[in-house]
Amino acid sequence: MKSINLKTAWPHLASVLIIILCAFIYCSPVLKGKSMSQSDILKHKSQSKEILEYRESGEEILWTSRVFSGMSVFNISASFKTNVISVIKKTTTFFPNGVNIIIISCIGFYILMLMMGLNPWLALIAALAYGLSSNLLSSLNAGHNTKVLSIAYLAPSIGAVIMTFRGKIWVGSFLTSLFVGLMISASHFQIVYYFLLISVLGGAIFLAYAIKEKMLDSYFKSVVALLIAGLIGFLPNFSKIYNVREHSQETIRGGQKLLSSKSEKDEGGLDRSYAMSWSHGIMESFTVVVPSILGGSSAEELPDNGAVAELVGKQRKGQPLMGPTYIGDQPFLQGVIYFGAAFIFLFFLALFVVEGKYKVWLLAVIALSFFIAWGRHFSIFTDFLFDYLPMYNKFRTPSMALAMAGIAIPLLGMIGLSKVFAKELDTVKFSKAFKLTLYSTGGLMLILLLYGLTTDWMGPNDAALQAKQPWSNPELFAALLEDRKSLFLSDWMLSTFIMAICAGVIWLYSRAKLSMTMALIVLAVVTIGDSWRVSKRYLNDDSFVEQRKYDNHFATSGADKAILQDTDPHYRVLNLMGNPWTDGPTCAHHENIGGHHAAKVQRYQDMIENQLRTQIQIINKAVLQGPEGLTMNPQVSKSMTAYNMLNTKYYIVQKNAQGVVRNPTACGNAWFVSDIKQVSSHDDEMAAISTIDPLETAIIHNEFEADLYNYEFEKGANASVQLTAFKPDHLEYKSNNSSAGLAVFSEVYYTNGWNAYVDNEPVDIYRANYILRAIKIPAGEHNIEMRFEPASYAIGEGVSLAGSILFVLFGAGVAYARWKNWKGLEIQPELEEES
Repeated sequence: MKSINLKTAWPHLASVLIIILCAFIYCSPVLKGKSMSQSDILKHKSQSKEILEYRESGEEILWTSRVFSGMSVFNISASFKTNVISVIKKTTTFFPNGVNIIIISCIGFYILMLMMGLNPWLALIAALAYGLSSNLLSSLNAGHNTKVLSIAYLAPSIGAVIMTFRGKIWVGSFLTSLFVGLMISASHFQIVYYFLLISVLGGAIFLAYAIKEKMLDSYFKSVVALLIAGLIGFLPNFSKIYNVREHSQETIRGGQKLLSSKSEKDEGGLDRSYAMSWSHGIMESFTVVVPSILGGSSAEELPDNGAVAELVGKQRKGQPLMGPTYIGDQPFLQGVIYFGAAFIFLFFLALFVVEGKYKVWLLAVIALSFFIAWGRHFSIFTDFLFDYLPMYNKFRTPSMALAMAGIAIPLLGMIGLSKVFAKELDTVKFSKAFKLTLYSTGGLMLILLLYGLTTDWMGPNDAALQAKQPWSNPELFAALLEDRKSLFLSDWMLSTFIMAICAGVIWLYSRAKLSMTMALIVLAVVTIGDSWRVSKRYLNDDSFVEQRKYDNHFATSGADKAILQDTDPHYRVLNLMGNPWTDGPTCAHHENIGGHHAAKVQRYQDMIENQLRTQIQIINKAVLQGPEGLTMNPQVSKSMTAYNMLNTKYYIVQKNAQGVVRNPTACGNAWFVSDIKQVSSHDDEMAAISTIDPLETAIIHNEFEADLYNYEFEKGANASVQLTAFKPDHLEYKSNNSSAGLAVFSEVYYTNGWNAYVDNEPVDIYRANYILRAIKIPAGEHNIEMRFEPASYAIGEGVSLAGSILFVLFGAGVAYARWKNWKGLEIQPELEEES
């Protein structure tokens, strides 16, 4: 049997154990049984509850009734059972939530460092400083788990591509398929898209060098291997990607521009203004070196000895004193993107000591990363990408592109440091490079200091801030400005000090005044400690709560309990205790008119913007306080046509049982109408909703003219359509009408997968009232079914199964070949000097 060389293996085993230990220390409250309280994850769990309840009972539903009156599960929590890579990914759930993602982030970057030829201990330091940085952990604190996990797999995916180009074709291509497969499986396709951009950039640059070095044969072998590897990593995930794509066509990401208020220029993707909302300001880019260059986040802990603390006291009900320190122009900010002052210093050093194609590639990636992140602040570039780069208009939040620079800057910096530690540079070249690094970083820090001393520390959102308590107090607001400046000066001094320490360590080591061991220890303390201190502003012990408190997020309130006494299996609820359009918790218990999702159905988004949001204002006039509690004025509630036709049976205006208001004019699950209103545009279709009685009139767009405009139908005196059985993706009704009729169903119109049957015979589904379904029903009594039967699911699962088999065979083949040629565990050799 072939044996493992423990001498080369133990640094890696030790590194993994140290990473696990550091992740648990950082998230130490989990050792006391606490859980990370992530707002987006709490919403996701609430919205997935119906799906999981059916799954636990052995049924897999593909449509949920709990979010935005109904939507497919493919963008929420679909199960794809034939993807072998998702089985591999599940092994990471062994560790507590949050801890596992930090571990994967660190190990992913550690693997990248090894693939680039770094010493294991240098790789460990870089991995911990990277994995604990605020650009990852502030996102983790918010609950953007899929984003952070995808970035975690992005690093080793890049390393595997490099390994393949460096001649390790079989191992490199298999690792590419593995890590790319895991990245896709993590379900954040914007990060996958960035990986493709990185790969295309690298491929173009490496081609230029291959032509120059006359190594085209080797280059094309690597390219072919990577294309095959990418396909093998993609295919097990085919079902996920295919279904997300198929079921995004009718969402806001599909780019349907139905109303005239929507720009035709943005046809086929997101609204440009929406997509560019979170654009990183150009000055904001310098948070990567001084985290509070623009103050900090929208809720930052203020200094204990600061100006605000002097006015109101250091503590408020035992909690840290928080304030809005952010002065950038993003809508709000949950945490800054800080790479670390040490990494920035090493990056500048690498500019002067590293040569060749890897430097060119990484610099191109960094430039692209910032250009994309600037979004609307660099519109000449952004508009070009948005209009012409395939799929680019499907994604939002340009600032996310800094994930690319977040890997490339530390990577290039550590490559440069490894060359210094390996003493690959002669004295003259090193001295020149070192001086240029000091001049560059010193000049940068001086410019940033001048900015901080001369700015007024006012932000674009401060006018609105000053209109609210407590910041409407001029003295307190002035103190806030002073604290913003104080935070900047503190961070500036720390970043400058860290750069000075890095410079000192490198200089002393180059002069043989400091051993490698001591140099690594000092660098470990300053780099990891620096990331730790900034990230603790966002993800800290207060981010964890007792399990009882965590479970309370899903507990039923008095209002919920009152509503759940209703035995009707299918009705909807609007919760007015917060913003309905970011409301996840209500979905845990009710079929929610609102919800929280970035891929809601486009027609439903149009309804929110043009009807639902406006009609909310009427509710205050409709709610009446009576002797037996709250009621609604039927005359006012009847004017809320959009809510009535969506069968909004209850409004929650308080959390207690007395805070539930029943809507007396909700239309029910389905009904026959007596006539139709013909409209010739989507704008007319939307506007007409406010003018009709939905129980009598259906608004029909002229795209259905041939089938419905000349259809002769009536609504008999006792005509009815009754729901007899309910499952989110399978509804059954009984109808009775003395004449042929047109029935409207209070269900979201969705063309991709919903089928209707009358007495088991398929019938067409038409659109009514912009967002609902309608079908023609013959006279008499009939059984009606609506089933969600998307063909994409079966197709996807079949292709994924074939892809999973191919992936396993590929991995087994590479493993067998490596076993045949086993020479013990190897560390990749140092990067060769390139011209």
